Amino acid sequence: MMKKNMSYEFKPNEIFKASDLMVDSLTQLISKKRQKLKQN
Repeated sequence: MMKKNMSYEFKPNEIFKASDLMVDSLTQLISKKRQKLKQN
């Protein structure tokens, strides 16, 4: 199941919201990779 790439636009005062979002998605990506590695 592929998730479509999503793009977001942020105003300069939303930079922290943007970085939180990036950190969250990176964390999810890493944990998915770890799960796959554990299964093998």
